[in-house]
Parts: sequence; C-alpha cells; structure tokens
Amino acid sequence: MALRRFSGGGVDWVFVILGLGGFGLAWLGTSTYGIGLSPDSIHYIHAARSVMSGDGYQAFGGVPFIGWPPLFPSTLAALGKFGLEPLDGARVLNAAVYGLTIFAAGRLLRTHLRSSWLAVAAAATLLVSLTLVRVSIMAWSEPLFVLLAVLFVIFLSWFIRERRFTFFLLAAGCAALASLDRYIGFSLAIAGAGAIFVLMTALTWQRRAAYAGIFGTISLVPLGLWLARNQRVSDSFTGNRASPESGFIENLGDSLAELSSWLLPSQYISSSSVHMVVVALAVLALSIVVAYLVWAKRGRGARDELLWLAPAGIFVLVYTGSLVITASLVGFDTIGGRLLSPVYVFVLLFVAVSIEEAVRALSGPALHRWLVGWVLPLTGGLLVVAAAVLIFGRVNELACGSEAQNQVFLSQICGADGAFRPWGSALVWLTGFSSLALGIAIFSLRRKKWTGRVAISGIISIWLLYSVVQTGVYVKTRTDSGAGGFNSEQWRESPLIQRLRFSPLDGTVYSNVPDIVYILTQTDNAKRPETLPVSPEELAAYSKEDAWLVWIGEEGFRSSQTFQTVASGYNLIDETVLQDSGIFLIRK
Repeated sequence: MALRRFSGGGVDWVFVILGLGGFGLAWLGTSTYGIGLSPDSIHYIHAARSVMSGDGYQAFGGVPFIGWPPLFPSTLAALGKFGLEPLDGARVLNAAVYGLTIFAAGRLLRTHLRSSWLAVAAAATLLVSLTLVRVSIMAWSEPLFVLLAVLFVIFLSWFIRERRFTFFLLAAGCAALASLDRYIGFSLAIAGAGAIFVLMTALTWQRRAAYAGIFGTISLVPLGLWLARNQRVSDSFTGNRASPESGFIENLGDSLAELSSWLLPSQYISSSSVHMVVVALAVLALSIVVAYLVWAKRGRGARDELLWLAPAGIFVLVYTGSLVITASLVGFDTIGGRLLSPVYVFVLLFVAVSIEEAVRALSGPALHRWLVGWVLPLTGGLLVVAAAVLIFGRVNELACGSEAQNQVFLSQICGADGAFRPWGSALVWLTGFSSLALGIAIFSLRRKKWTGRVAISGIISIWLLYSVVQTGVYVKTRTDSGAGGFNSEQWRESPLIQRLRFSPLDGTVYSNVPDIVYILTQTDNAKRPETLPVSPEELAAYSKEDAWLVWIGEEGFRSSQTFQTVASGYNLIDETVLQDSGIFLIRK
C-alpha cells in the first residue's frame, strides 16, 4: 500500500456527509432542553461567563477556577463574542467538534486503508458510536480533546515519516492545547516525545533526544504557566483532590471492561460471572487482532506501514496507562466511556487495518492459507454458537437484570417483568438468524476467494446493526427527556425549579444544591448552607436582604438530620413545600 497523507476523491465527500450527520445527531440529542449538564459542566459554564464579564476564571461559588484547565471555558467565552451564551455555545461547539472528529478520523482511516468501502464503514461506525455520542451531547471537554488527539496523531505521523518541522510544530501545538483542555493531556506530551525518540531511528540518539525534549517543552509550557497561575491564586496546582476509591487492578479492570463493550455488548450482561467471561474474550480478541496486524505487516515487509501506525499505538498505551495510574493516585470518576473516549478512534483504526490485512492474506501466498483452514472455520463456528445463544438461550435473563449497565437502552427493550419487549425480541431473533446464516456460509464456502470479504462485510453489518439500534435508542431517549444530567425532564420540569425560574427570589438563596439552582434558574445568588451565619442576629447584620433556604432531597426531607442541622437556630417560613423539596423564607 502506498501511504499518503490523505487520499482525495469522492470518498472525502462521504466523510463530509458523515461529519454533518454527526453534527445533526448531537444537535438532535440536545434539542429538548439544551446540552447535558453535570457538576463539571456547571463550573465550565460559570468560568466562561466569568471571563466574559471580565472577572477572570472563576468556578461556581466564587472560588478560582483551578480544578480544570482553561481551554474549554475559554472557547465558550470566545463564542460569546459572537452572541452565543455559554450554554448555547457548548451545544454548538460539541456538535461541530463531533462532526469534525468524524471527518478527520475518516481521512485518517483512508490513509491507512486501501479499501474505500472499509474506510467508509469504519467512519460510519464513528457516527453511531454510543461512546462518542454520549460525550458530545454533554457540556464536557472530552469532545474537543478527542479531536485534538486525532489531529495530534496525524501530524506526529507525518513528522516522523517526512521530518518536516511544520508537522512537528502542529503536533506539539495539538498536545499543548490538549493539556490545556484536560489535565490528562500531559500524556500527549509523553507519547509525542516517546514516539519521536523510539521511531526516528535514522537519526542519532542525541538528535532524537533533542527533538523529544523540544517537543515536550512546547507541549507542556502552556500547562506549566496555567499551574503556576493556580498556585499563585489558590496555593494549589489543581485544587483539593479526594483520595482514590479504586486501586490499580480495579481501574485496569474498568478500562478493559469498557474497551470490551466497544467490540461485544458486554455492558448489557447483568450476571457478573458471564460479564467477566465476555470481557475476557473481547480483550483476548482485541489482543489477537493487534498481534496479527503487526505480524502480517512485518511478514510482507511493510515496516513503513507499521511506522505510520506506531504513533497511534503509542498514544493509546501512554494515555490509557496514564489514566489508570492517575485514577489510582487521586480520586475521580470511575473509568468508563467518557474518560476512554480519546482512544476510541484508534482502537477502531487497528481493528479496521487488521480486517484489511486478513482479507489480503486470504488471496495471498500459501503461507497465509492457515486463515482458510483454521480461522474462517473457527469464525463461522463462533457465529453459529452466538446464533444458538441468541435464538435458544435465555438472553433476557442476562440482559434485563438490575445490575446491567446502560439502563437507558435496556429500559427501552426490556419490560417491567424482566422480559424483552416485542421489538427487542425481534432484534435478538434478527441478529441470531443473521449470525446463523453468515456462520454457515463462511464454514461451507470458506475456500472461495470472495468468502473472506463476504464474511467481514456480514460481521460489520451485524455489528453496525447493534450500534445503530443502541445509539438510536439513546438519542431518541435524550430527545424525549433531555440530554442528561441536570438538563433533563426530571429537573427541568420539577415544580420547584419551575417556581424558581418564573418567580425568582430576591435576596440571598442558601441551598444544599446551589450549583443546580444556579444553572437551571439562571441566578447567581445561590450559596451553600454552610455559609449561613450561626445565628439570626449575625444574618441580619450580614445582609439587609431577604434570605431563603431552598432544599432538594428525598421524600420527607424536613425530618432528615441534615435538614434539621442546617435549619436549627432559624425560624423558617414556608413559601413552597413539596414532598422532596421546599422554599423557605429565613426570618431574621
């Protein structure tokens, strides 16, 4: 294969269409209430508004914005110059970035693949990737990070092959921006410097070390300046971090489980033992795919193609390793699709290139005939076994359990009785019979030269059916009830939030969820209950304005110890009281 930077032609228009489809999908998923919101999102939005108002980078609560790097809120603030309020800007930005990611990744795939149809099929997989769609409809910094990672690998590969300093600067610039988008972006600096030192073997080790050192410096200086700013304004580099809740082994297991869900529907299995078996099989399959990729290319002397792929592999290893190690040292979210989304494109790249190598080998020299004698029959047999499990097995008991992940999807295909809904059963039967037909065809016709292409096309079609259905259900659910987090029907349509939105409270609002009150009611006067003065006299001296307590909790919250502790010492006047929330005027 003659490697090119990018191949032109009509396929590029397909990538443009797929990119526009990605924009439309993310836009549709945020069409009801706007972009999804999590606690991190609220700080991003507040920081952007703070920059726009000239107050600098401030997180919600009036504290310096140090827990996150500044690129995402800065971009939202820049969009504000064009009249986009940060909430609207986040929706536009992430939808546009998702579309650009699909286009850039499609061009990357076409660079490594001779087959246009396989490149298009892989790019279409990105369009219906639940992992990428999820992060794109939330006000998170991951979508921008994913795009920067794709561009980083592209430019780094070009530099290693062509040694043009322009590509060096572009790759280092992407790494620098990534570290300003997410703190884990330091891994791009390590991956870039390491790839330069290891792969550019035509240069002396001194020159390689010099290039690697310069690359690391350019990539990390902006982050270093930001951390110095954090230390100056808060005596902390990244803010207070909780202790880790999981150790290295558990974090590694979570990472492998997420990777497995990209190949097999392991996240829909509620039985822990079966789930572990499926995860192990998926990880083993992925390992075999990568090993075969390296072996096949080395076997036919395509070392330049391996060199072209190596930066992507180094990035995946360095980023995933950095994530697992970091999660074992400080506490943050459980490793899942959100945190691993930056490596999704490259895992897909390795799978797609391995598929093409297998198709090539089926019509190659006798050395590769073991594929016909062993691999194809095994593949056909596995498809028949999978079909038998789907058709005759009690799949609903494995999928519709309460411990299965992705309950949003399962709630659509599983009924309250723990059985599949009619269309869910139809999907399982369709997949089962398709697998059965394909398995029999592969096993019986495996000596035909075109069988490999048919087999791979069929497997991709079945897999895309699974992706299209689960992502389609997810987007429909988000369209119906909101993009997620606090921007969902449960929150936006709650009587308490409706009351606060249409009848704002004058004065200071104390709440156990001030960030939610702030983002959903567009008020900046909410504070946490622990800031309440200890006595009514101190409160009266502190402010002449009215003071309110807004509480959101479980049913019967007024009898809870936490509410009683906050309210003790004050005479509360009921304004609006519901089963799980209330508004109280604090009598001074």
